[in-house]
Amino acid sequence: MNDKNFEDDETEFELPKKPMDTLWEFCPRCGNRLPSVENIRFCMQCGFDIQYFKQFKSLPSTIPLTPIDKRIKLNDDELIKTKKKKLWGIFSSFGLPILSFILIEVLILVIALIIIISLIFTMENPSELLEFLTSPSFISLATIAELIFFFIPIWYVGRYIQHPTFNNRIKLLGIFNNENKDNYILKEVLIGLLFAVSAYFIVNLVSVLTDLTFGAIFGPEFLERAYGSAEGTGFTTDMLASNILELILMIVMMILIVGPSEEIMFRGFTQKGWDRHIGQKWALICTAILFTFFHVIPILMPTELFLLLFPPYFVISLMLGALYIWRKENLIACIVGHGVYNAVAISIAFLFF
Repeated sequence: MNDKNFEDDETEFELPKKPMDTLWEFCPRCGNRLPSVENIRFCMQCGFDIQYFKQFKSLPSTIPLTPIDKRIKLNDDELIKTKKKKLWGIFSSFGLPILSFILIEVLILVIALIIIISLIFTMENPSELLEFLTSPSFISLATIAELIFFFIPIWYVGRYIQHPTFNNRIKLLGIFNNENKDNYILKEVLIGLLFAVSAYFIVNLVSVLTDLTFGAIFGPEFLERAYGSAEGTGFTTDMLASNILELILMIVMMILIVGPSEEIMFRGFTQKGWDRHIGQKWALICTAILFTFFHVIPILMPTELFLLLFPPYFVISLMLGALYIWRKENLIACIVGHGVYNAVAISIAFLFF
């Protein structure tokens, strides 16, 4: 065959056309009849992704969401048996204390402003106003703001209870009486009292060892700078009770407000929440760190003072967390121990400083 004939008889070849998309009459998942439309994407009945199934020959992966009204709801008999139940999450356990702390500081600021406005025109010397704002009387008044640590968790945990009464809320957070044991509450109170006394000596020993360690490493000048800079940071002797009435008022606040409020927030809520997600050991450590940073805020004090105060606060928080674990997440001993520990500390400071 010559080239000319080949060119004359050349046949035009075309690639086979891709067949048209097959129309599906029924949804492969729910069986609903589909409209006669090419390239329909979703089933109008169940929302099934038809195009994804045609392309990948598999079902699209989905992550089921848990509606708010489907979260775990504990009945009255389950409130103290939650060890294997995941209640509030990690971020709630961390975020709620921070939110509460911010609200506390705002409330204290409001109280201070009200006092300033009411007294600024009656005091001849402005320094008297500053002295009052750092006095035990104002500190006792401002302590009332810590009730936010008490009420916020109580409000929040109601969503996890079928019958969210006040008693059920505090029971879930760890304040309950074991009716199967005689004199249970009395025993918890006694344990809390013994804890407070022993914790005072242990924490002070840690404080002394901390001073000796940093003094040996950085020299006595380090300690002088640390405690010399305490003036104006909230750790001054001016804040100690100057008479019996102020001492009694501060002791009452520590036992009735500070102890219950901080233990409900940090042990009953935060440590319990983290325990269900990251384990008992890490929940104990993380709660102790969070508790310490709430009491020793690095941005409000010199670095030297922060380094000296961090270990004692961290140790007392670890001890309270360990007591909470030992008492099977009952807060009575922790509340008594925390409040009485603070009362012992300010009483000894009143007697010797």
